[in-house]
Amino acid sequence: MIHAGGGDLKISTNLGRILRDRGIDTAEGTTEVEACDGKSEADCFALKRQGGPLDTRMNLSEPRCDLPCVLILAGGVHRSLPPGTQMRLEPGVICNRLAPNMSDEAREGIAARHGELFRLYLHQMGIEPELLNIVDRNWQSGRATESPPSEWARLRIVTDSP
Repeated sequence: MIHAGGGDLKISTNLGRILRDRGIDTAEGTTEVEACDGKSEADCFALKRQGGPLDTRMNLSEPRCDLPCVLILAGGVHRSLPPGTQMRLEPGVICNRLAPNMSDEAREGIAARHGELFRLYLHQMGIEPELLNIVDRNWQSGRATESPPSEWARLRIVTDSP
C-alpha cells in the first residue's frame, strides 16, 4: 500500500471506481447528519448504522483535498471543489509489513508498480497524467505541492457542471 496524507491510495481508487460505476457526481466537503447534532460520536454512528434516509447538509467551512481526496474525486462523473479549497499533494510513503526487510530495489519496484496502476486509474477517469508527475516529483523531493485553483480544470481534476 502507498499512503499519502494519512489516506490509503488503493482504497481511494477503489472508492472512485465505485462512484464512477454508479454514475455519481463528486465534490469535496464533509456530510453532516442533522440528527447527530448534539450526539456523541458513538450515538451518531449507531444512528447511521440503522440504515434508511437521513437529512444531511454539506460542510464546506474548511475545504481541503489531498491526494486520496483527488483520487476519490476523480471517480465522479462531474467533479467540483468549493472556492477556497486547499489542495495539497503530499509525497507518498510505501507502507508494507515486509518493507523493513525489503531491498531498495524491491521497494522501488513496488513503488513503480503502484505508480503504473495510479496512472492507469487517472487515465481511465480522464485526469491529466501530469498530476501523477507532480506527485512523483514530490516523492523524489520529499516536499508537498500546493495546487492552485487555476490548475484544477487544466489537469481535469474538476469538470464543468452538468
